[in-house]
Amino acid sequence: MPAVAGVVLEKPPLGSIGIATTLDRIGVRSGQRILKTGPGPGRVLITAARRVLLFGEAVGIDIRAGMIDRLHERAARAGVTNVVAIVGDASKTLPPGQFDIVILAHVLGEIPNRDAALAGCFPRAQAWRDPLCC
Repeated sequence: MPAVAGVVLEKPPLGSIGIATTLDRIGVRSGQRILKTGPGPGRVLITAARRVLLFGEAVGIDIRAGMIDRLHERAARAGVTNVVAIVGDASKTLPPGQFDIVILAHVLGEIPNRDAALAGCFPRAQAWRDPLCC
């Protein structure tokens, strides 16, 4: 999806259980380090960033520079300072370090090499557990 279409991603989809409920179900809490592949304009990532304050970090990697620009703008407007946004391909380059939670929501259809992205994300999670469906 082109970055221009990011405005669509800033609104919750119809029938959505909501970001707060999703983050509750996957256990996002203060102090964690979160990785969100394909964060788009940050609808999920910014909310997660607020949850992981005071010492946590929310990292997003998106292949589209325009979406990362939108994410930076929205995070700044929201006053969220613990978001790290990276332009990159999740199937090739992931940020260094371990994460408490890796979120791949609404993104697998956009990743050219899903198998490589999944293979790279799983080892980054601190404690592997069964994937959750929200």
